[in-house]
Amino acid sequence: MKSALILVLMLFVAGCVTTDYGSQKTVQTTAPATVATTVQASDVSISFVELPDSIKPNSKFVVKWKVDSNQGKNITHTAVHYGYESRPGEFSLEKTPQETGYAELTQEFASGKHIIPAIFNSTISPKQSPIYLRAHVIIDGKNYWTPEKQIKEVMAEAATTTTGSKPRAP
Repeated sequence: MKSALILVLMLFVAGCVTTDYGSQKTVQTTAPATVATTVQASDVSISFVELPDSIKPNSKFVVKWKVDSNQGKNITHTAVHYGYESRPGEFSLEKTPQETGYAELTQEFASGKHIIPAIFNSTISPKQSPIYLRAHVIIDGKNYWTPEKQIKEVMAEAATTTTGSKPRAP
């Protein structure tokens, strides 16, 4: 009786395992030890969060930009690059800051280690206007740029005067 039970169990186990010698399938049953992932252009974005349309003469302004990624990463450079001549068009992932023609950049995050995703901010004191600028980040050796923005200087409102009336005495 015992041997019949063992024989039934062996047949049962043998029926659960099949071998198909006609096909070449490989099934991985364990996870690989390391998984390499690459951040692609569609996984990274950079955009302005706060940027004025115009500024008053001789004034500073705050600019905020966001660097987003589908995964946390350490970066060593992000900045707003700016100048006083327009550099129109789209910038490719290969376009370096030195190739853009923008003479100035914000310094706070231009070097060092920074974690993304994050929002960065800086204060700019332009020497003239209009000012043209783009936010920039380098991730895995690739350059990501916002489209160019322009900030114009607006004159302070002139004091209004009424003609034909006399000033009142205090």
